[in-house]
Amino acid sequence: MVNSTTGSSAIPGMEVEVTFINRVKINPGDPYDPTPYKVLFIDHDYLPFYSLELKAGRNYSVESGDDANWNTVILNETAARALGFTSASDAIDQEFYFHLFGEEFNKFKIVGVVEDYHHQTAKHEIQPTILSLNHRYFQQVFYSVKLARGTNPQEGLALIEQTWKELFPDKPFEYFFQDEYYDRQFKTERKFGAVFSLFTGISMLIASLGIIGMTLYETSSRSKEVSIRKVLGATVANLVGLLSIHYARLIVLSSITCVPVIYFFSSYWLDHYPVRINVSAWFFVAPVVTLVILVAISSGVQTIKAAMANPVDQLNHE
Repeated sequence: MVNSTTGSSAIPGMEVEVTFINRVKINPGDPYDPTPYKVLFIDHDYLPFYSLELKAGRNYSVESGDDANWNTVILNETAARALGFTSASDAIDQEFYFHLFGEEFNKFKIVGVVEDYHHQTAKHEIQPTILSLNHRYFQQVFYSVKLARGTNPQEGLALIEQTWKELFPDKPFEYFFQDEYYDRQFKTERKFGAVFSLFTGISMLIASLGIIGMTLYETSSRSKEVSIRKVLGATVANLVGLLSIHYARLIVLSSITCVPVIYFFSSYWLDHYPVRINVSAWFFVAPVVTLVILVAISSGVQTIKAAMANPVDQLNHE
């Protein structure tokens, strides 16, 4: 029923609270270093549990004699670069000084370098992180449990709760689903996207109705002109172009006005994200093309109908 478990001082989606400044150095006598290093305490199963890829080196091992003490660590790629290593492989088996406990710096050996991953959302920069093996010196704050495929979540929770009460009878059993917890970080973006999509749809509907109304008014008010032009030899294509030129001008004018404004605000909004997409020209070409299609559909039927009408009927009416 339970596939795997792991313990850690923080889980993905949560800030790693332990931060050290000027306590990580290649040599103890190096000058003051303002780089903040996050320290995440984990167990042997943390990396495989969260499918984190090792760029170089190895994971912590129960069989390894070196890992029996506190003198081995795993870094993320950002931490390896902060220490001056040009690649993950260059950092393996190298040593540095770390003031983790006590009153002085102690020597640590790098046994692995894990890929950079967003422990928090993309709103936060990936910070130099030391993944230190917890030697049961601290109580693990969070225990992550992965249920086997096909397991009923409620049955799995009942088993976990029963086991918890057997092991920790004096501590309350509290839990949450990690996918839901991690997704809460994007709650603002989801709401913004939903509201923006709703108002976009309403705006498109109103615009379509307005275009249809304008088209009916213009074709009706210019029906005599259209009939005379057709009698004098104008083709349907000429008349459609005549009746549509007004909308083409509006599309060009609105595009010239709106594109710079949208570019400015979208770039400003994306600047809040350390990891972001580039604002491509297609983000502006696609809406303009969509606008052209929308106008063509909204006004095209009435325009073509007016251009193909029998001019004799209209002139007799006049």
